[in-house]
Amino acid sequence: MHPLWRNLLDLIYPPRCQVCRGFSEFPLCPDCRENIVFIERPICIRCGAPLDPGTKGPEECRECRERKRSYVDRFRGAGIYEGVLQKAVLNFKFDGRRSLARPLAELLAGVIESGLTGEAAFDFVCPVPLHPQRLKERGFNQSELLAKYFCEKTGSELRRGILVRTRPTIPQVMLPAGKRRTNVRGAFALGDGAEVKDARVLLIDDVYTTGATLQECARMLKKGGASAVSVLTVALPKPKWMTAEPASGA
Repeated sequence: MHPLWRNLLDLIYPPRCQVCRGFSEFPLCPDCRENIVFIERPICIRCGAPLDPGTKGPEECRECRERKRSYVDRFRGAGIYEGVLQKAVLNFKFDGRRSLARPLAELLAGVIESGLTGEAAFDFVCPVPLHPQRLKERGFNQSELLAKYFCEKTGSELRRGILVRTRPTIPQVMLPAGKRRTNVRGAFALGDGAEVKDARVLLIDDVYTTGATLQECARMLKKGGASAVSVLTVALPKPKWMTAEPASGA
C-alpha cells in the first residue's frame, strides 16, 4: 500500500493494540508486553516450566520425573499462558489478528537469545501442520506464521511440508487431558520427500498444554530418523506451585 494511503487510513482508523485495543502503532503495545509473565530461570531442563526458586532439588519438575517416555528432547516457552499472553494467543489464533504473529514470534526469538535453550542446537525449523479442512476454515496456520517470522528474526531455516496432517481431529481444547493423546494418535505423517534422518528439528507451535500434539509430531520425526526434536512455544501452562495458596500462619 502506498504510504500516502496508509497515513490516511491511520488518520481515519488509528492503529490499535490487538490485545487491549488501546491506540498504539504496535500490534502488541509496550504496556501489554510489560504485563506478560516471562519464563525465567530456574526452569525444568526438560519441559521448560519455571521451578519454584524457593525449593532445592533436581533441575526437573515432578511431572517430568514421573513421565515414562517423551519423544521431545526439550520444551521451551516464552511466557506463562495467562493474562495478556493468553489473550494475545487467542486473538491471533481464533480472531484472525495476524498482525500479532510477528511480535509473538519475537518472543520466541527472545527465548533463544536469553540462552534458556541451553546447548540445544537445531538444523531447521518445522511448524506444526494443520489439516487442509481446518486451514480452509481458519485461513492460515498460526504455527507456520510464527515459524516464518521466528526464522526471519533468527536467520534460521524454515522447512514447510516436513510434517503433514493426515486426518482431521477434534480440537484439543475441547477434550480432557486424558483423551488428547488418542485424539492425535496417527494424525501426522512425514510429507512427501521429507528428509529428517539424523536431523535436529525445532518444532514451533503457539501453546503447550498437555503436549499430546507435539509428542505425536516428535514421534513421527523420530520414526523418520531425526536425532533430536526440541519444541518452542509462545506459552506454557502455569505450574501448580504458582497457583498454590500460601500456607496460613500458626
